Amino acid sequence: ELGIAESIVAIMIVGLSVDYCVHLGHMFTLAGKNEGYKKKIDRFHFAALTMGPTVLAGGATTLGAGVFLFGCQITFFNKMGVLLTMTVCCSLFFSLFFL
Repeated sequence: ELGIAESIVAIMIVGLSVDYCVHLGHMFTLAGKNEGYKKKIDRFHFAALTMGPTVLAGGATTLGAGVFLFGCQITFFNKMGVLLTMTVCCSLFFSLFFL
């Protein structure tokens, strides 16, 4: 049965899982329009160099927040920590290596 806690976490997971991909994709698009890069590899390098550190920093801070939730005694926060760290790890991995 899907409870209130799982519903809240499911909504948050959707936003967290696409956040990094959207940031990198937006910068990839801007590289072609505003910066004048024509080749895909040049646009990728521009997006990775300009938005990559920001994406990694955002992922690190979110991971840090999730790790602190592991020690909670309340089940909701413990579940939230596990789901948060797993989502951020997978999202960072796929956005930086498969996008």
